Amino acid sequence: MHQRFLHLVGTLLILAATAFPAGAQTYQLFAPKNVAQANLLNLLTYYYAYPERPSISAVLEDIESSRILETDWENAQYPVLGFLSKAFSAEPEALAKEIGPSYSHSLKSVILAALMMEFLDVYAPPAYQAIINNLPPDKRPPHIAAAKVGHPKQLDMLWGALFATGDPKFLDAILKVYEDQNGPTGNPRLDIAFQKVIEWAAWSNMQQHSLVERLMRERAATAAPYVAGRLRAIVSRFEASLESLNLGTREGLFSAMVALTDASIIEELKKPPSSGIRIVKKRRFSRQEDIFVHIAFNGMEVSESYQANVTFSSILRLPDGHEQQLYENRTAIVGPAPVRFSILSARDLHQFRLPDDAPAGDYLLRVTLSDNLSGKDLNLRADFTLVE
Repeated sequence: MHQRFLHLVGTLLILAATAFPAGAQTYQLFAPKNVAQANLLNLLTYYYAYPERPSISAVLEDIESSRILETDWENAQYPVLGFLSKAFSAEPEALAKEIGPSYSHSLKSVILAALMMEFLDVYAPPAYQAIINNLPPDKRPPHIAAAKVGHPKQLDMLWGALFATGDPKFLDAILKVYEDQNGPTGNPRLDIAFQKVIEWAAWSNMQQHSLVERLMRERAATAAPYVAGRLRAIVSRFEASLESLNLGTREGLFSAMVALTDASIIEELKKPPSSGIRIVKKRRFSRQEDIFVHIAFNGMEVSESYQANVTFSSILRLPDGHEQQLYENRTAIVGPAPVRFSILSARDLHQFRLPDDAPAGDYLLRVTLSDNLSGKDLNLRADFTLVE
């Protein structure tokens, strides 16, 4: 009897990694204006961790269709430029066929700058080669690794290059400003502000990227004393902020929460992350309602190859005390997941409906969430009442 008690009416796995280059935040916080921009920023920010990276033409089409350069040119142009410069240099032979002729003026401008920055003139489509050849040599932008870091726009480009490649040298170029105790600009007040921008971006990206977290810890442990002190302060700030990332039930860095809700959650999860997700917790359900189980988790272990492995099992206790296994070792995340610390980064949503002959009364759902890389388990509980 109890083996067939629940009728599972379907499942929906949702993985939403919603981060964006902190370099873009050195001017003001960039908020995606629509779903296309949110998806694009996610792609640009975690491109280095994609096992099968989209083609250059697909990335350019996403940039164009999202209108990110048109809606916020000041903040978007430099991280996009840094990203494209490294994406182009990774596949130079493909550029002539991957770069199309009919982009907007803003995207064409960034493409031209990225081509010149990497000295890729010979690989550019003919129309772009002609424009580059007509420019005076002093109008060419400097190579991303050659310019002295002395302006936030250069930080934006370096963060974009880091997220395109995962190459630690771009983070090292950002942190190099601390090696000169006189500061990168020579203006004491500007240097302090400049360093604060770096510290904020590094702290923010430690939360968003397991890559940046790992690199910052390594650099803090091996740098010269003066530099190491500044880096340790950033790491300490990151560690102090972990409490704010605690979702409720916590074991070390791993935390999670479970909430019971209704079908409204599906529409909420379709919204751009910048608009916020509203979860209406419910404690009372009827037999005619689907019960949606929303699990959010944070701080799971991520391997050096940007993989995570989180599963869960759930058991429902009936009003008469009997228990029924709903799921055993169900996948929440198994595979690419570069985000370790982001409340919106990892979630599972599934649903069930109680049968028409289910007894009214109080029910208890017990969920065991397992981080299989760290070996940590979290025990979550949610109760509800089935009403007549």
